[in-house]
Amino acid sequence: MAAKMAVGGLTRRLLEASTCAELTPGTLNVKLLVPVGFPPNCSRIFRGVGEVPERDTILLAPAPVNGVRAWAVRHGEVEQHGDTSVVELIAECRLRERLGLSDGDMVRLNF
Repeated sequence: MAAKMAVGGLTRRLLEASTCAELTPGTLNVKLLVPVGFPPNCSRIFRGVGEVPERDTILLAPAPVNGVRAWAVRHGEVEQHGDTSVVELIAECRLRERLGLSDGDMVRLNF
């Protein structure tokens, strides 16, 4: 999804409208200790550019990480048929730099 978060992209505009935040391009992928589905009350954003709704739906849920405001995002198709042990995080800052993270570091994710 990182490529779709480019400045001016449709996905980015939809996510910014849903979060009421100016998001930084890119995502931080987090490998969960236990696979987790998105909460039933999460936001579902339909981009409207594909023929298969699951492939064009983005799930969005608040997911502060180490006390920094962030949101978890996942394509609907991944939620139904993919690896639910990975979640992508978006934020108003570059989370990796803000939190001083390196590959393999542990974070606390409220999801």
